[in-house]
Amino acid sequence: MHVIRTLLPTEFDLLKDHLLRLDREDRRLRFTGQCDDDTVARHADGLDRFRAVVVAWIADGAVRAAAELLRFDPPGAQRAELAVTVEKDWQDEGIGTELLRRALTIARNRRMEQVFMICLSENGRMRHIANKFRGRMIELDGEIGATLDLLAPDGLSLFQEAMDVGHAAVGSAFAQWTKQKRSRIA
Repeated sequence: MHVIRTLLPTEFDLLKDHLLRLDREDRRLRFTGQCDDDTVARHADGLDRFRAVVVAWIADGAVRAAAELLRFDPPGAQRAELAVTVEKDWQDEGIGTELLRRALTIARNRRMEQVFMICLSENGRMRHIANKFRGRMIELDGEIGATLDLLAPDGLSLFQEAMDVGHAAVGSAFAQWTKQKRSRIA
């Protein structure tokens, strides 16, 4: 069973564990170049807990996919950067698309006007996902920059986020309940 929910700032170590589990190629695609464990850990540890939102796909207590949304400076800026990662065993299941949808809804409801994504030109999965959301793409020196324009929040976008949060709460409660029930049986 899995749940998709926004990580609390105190749970960002779950994101770090996820990023460290990425295989060599997925890590290269995520960080647009080779990087070691220390670089990945510094990235996760250095996330600004006030500007970052992490939407996570969690299975059995571990983050297996994540969308990192980071609002640009200065505070109150209307733009953000977005990165999506999915561990190898969970790729090609639509998880990245769903995480991106939820992250864009959150950005829209926080009055973001644009979200930017950067990936290597050979990262077909990210280019495909950006295309689904009508991202404008520009290629420069082996990298692709995608810009996604967001509409102003409305009742439907606010309702969608509320439904996503509610679904996550019910899913998390159910996961805890079934975990407790299994431990009593064992």
